[in-house]
Amino acid sequence: MIQFSYEIDRLLLKSAFNLCQENNGSISTSNRIISLKYNSMQYQVKEIKQYLKTIHQINIT
Repeated sequence: MIQFSYEIDRLLLKSAFNLCQENNGSISTSNRIISLKYNSMQYQVKEIKQYLKTIHQINIT
């Protein structure tokens, strides 16, 4: 099991995973940071959270 330096919201992780699948992207972990890569762009988990809020209007608390 991967341990992270901060708690990651389950909805955020699920949404990021779904976003990856929809865009033929990938999720990787490095130094306890989750990275989402798709469309030749790479986002770290805190950037993903803002991206999902802005683009998909997902209510993540």
